[in-house]
Amino acid sequence: MKTQHLKIVKFIIASFFLISCNAQKKQNGMKPINRKIFIKKLDNNYLKKINKENQKIQFTETDSIIELEDNGDYYFERRQKNNEKIKKSFVYNKNTHLLVATGTLLYDLPIGVHKIYNKKGELIREINYDKNFPFSIYDLIAKIKTTHQIDLNDIKENISVMRDIDKETKKNIYVIFYNKKNDGSYKYITVDGTTGQILSEGNGHSI
Repeated sequence: MKTQHLKIVKFIIASFFLISCNAQKKQNGMKPINRKIFIKKLDNNYLKKINKENQKIQFTETDSIIELEDNGDYYFERRQKNNEKIKKSFVYNKNTHLLVATGTLLYDLPIGVHKIYNKKGELIREINYDKNFPFSIYDLIAKIKTTHQIDLNDIKENISVMRDIDKETKKNIYVIFYNKKNDGSYKYITVDGTTGQILSEGNGHSI
């Protein structure tokens, strides 16, 4: 998971959260927008923590877990509520400390609208990862909590969620993997990304 997350973090800068999956590329389009000024800098207290400690640190602040990382030309700030898997990610220019990109993730899956800014703090690009998924991640979390008594946003759960296109129906779908065991076995649920209908569920085994 750490390797996958690092790749996504790098994509924030290199290609604004573009995903290698061809299906995902077809689903989402990056578009220019009217420029708006939004000046946000890395908190000075956070900056002191990064400079004082090693390249990566994690700590608790009020009801949130904060993770800071020095990643070469950029500083990364990731924050999530205690016991939750949804996290906000912020990327700052290392020289100016200005925000250059921001977005939300669940299980390293980009969700919602991700934004990128230029050196002046102008919003220049945004990409809506929910564009082809009217049944949102938040809808999905609520549904599976009701139908299967599983909280997809619970950090203690050994679960993963991905978005895909069904090969037969060509529908945008969610695929949930849960109850994963050390022997490679797991259970899965597929959900229609538009209606929220459960399309299939069963057992599987990774090779």
